Amino acid sequence: MPNATRNSAPLRTPGGVEGVSYEQMTVDELRVRFLDRVDQYLAGEATKSPQWQVQSHEAGGAWRIAFSHRRLRPNAAFDLHMSHIMRARWDWAKANFFHGFPDEAEVHHEIEIFNYFQLPLYRAGQGSRD
Repeated sequence: MPNATRNSAPLRTPGGVEGVSYEQMTVDELRVRFLDRVDQYLAGEATKSPQWQVQSHEAGGAWRIAFSHRRLRPNAAFDLHMSHIMRARWDWAKANFFHGFPDEAEVHHEIEIFNYFQLPLYRAGQGSRD
């Protein structure tokens, strides 16, 4: 049985009206609400420069959700921004790697980023073979 407290929490609609609970919404309404929130999140991430994202802790990983989201709500601007992040990552790697390995970098993040960002971007047709 769903958690009553969680399901009955009031939500704000995009217009700011309070008092609508999860229980009063259809599955389709909840789906649209979720997709709208993901659009808002990605729009916020798109305001950050690719160079900044490469230097941040996640190094572009904040865009993980965009790969599944783009199948439901394609957005060419988001795809373009992700391809710019990929290019910035390649540029960073060329400048900072020594024989293919980070020189005193946080190594565990590199394979994570490749698996959940670079590889899906390439498979989605947004990356180059460089």
